[in-house]
Amino acid sequence: MKRFDEQKTLRRQLNEELSSYEFSRKDEVMKRTHPKSFGEQFNNWWNKEVTIPLLPVGMAVILLFSVGTGSMFIVDNKDDAKRIMVEKGGNLFWSDLVRDEGMDE
Repeated sequence: MKRFDEQKTLRRQLNEELSSYEFSRKDEVMKRTHPKSFGEQFNNWWNKEVTIPLLPVGMAVILLFSVGTGSMFIVDNKDDAKRIMVEKGGNLFWSDLVRDEGMDE
């Protein structure tokens, strides 16, 4: 009960000290903090601040970059089993790259 009396006393004292001040933008603040219409709610949602933590985002970008560049260096050897090295004109070529027309000895 004593705490309740202290709160009442502090509240009364605060009201007395602030009675000389007039808050002129109360309606605007109330619209922002307690939106009623859909437009006010959308505007309140649209103006929210977004914080992006740099460490997880940076690690994700580095991971995606390393996976993306790493996949470029993976060689597909499935077709190499069907390819044969052919010697034409003293040089070695893959059989699928050699044209018979202009490469005769």
